[in-house]
Amino acid sequence: MDEGKLMRYNTIRFEKTEAYAAGHSYVGAKILIDDQNFLDVITKIELSYDKQAAGDYAYQSAEWLHQQLVGDKVGEVALFTCTCGIDGCESFCAEVYQESNVVIWCNFHNINREHWDYSVLGELHFEKQQYNIEIKKLKTLFQFE
Repeated sequence: MDEGKLMRYNTIRFEKTEAYAAGHSYVGAKILIDDQNFLDVITKIELSYDKQAAGDYAYQSAEWLHQQLVGDKVGEVALFTCTCGIDGCESFCAEVYQESNVVIWCNFHNINREHWDYSVLGELHFEKQQYNIEIKKLKTLFQFE
């Protein structure tokens, strides 16, 4: 990175939301990036490909999402799952990794729609301390062990 430029960090937080998958309701974790519902952002991108299928995802449970996002080296994470409830069916994923002071989400994709282009999202950069505080809050907000 050019030393003359300051890094602009994205912000992340989570909210409880009612979620549905496989005909069952549960408490899901809504992901907010820079105070925008990330699923809404994805849906807007997908509308240019298929108006009917755009944004047809279910929120992950907070406990599952917490388990996937915690740690120094994370890898590919399904941020949203298919509404059928089968993980991996139509999941929306990102590669997540951490550097010394930053957590990066990049290479966004739907695992079964390879021709859908999410490059407009670029990379999301989170200041590591703020990110880890929000990940820890998942446990408090959703009250799991």
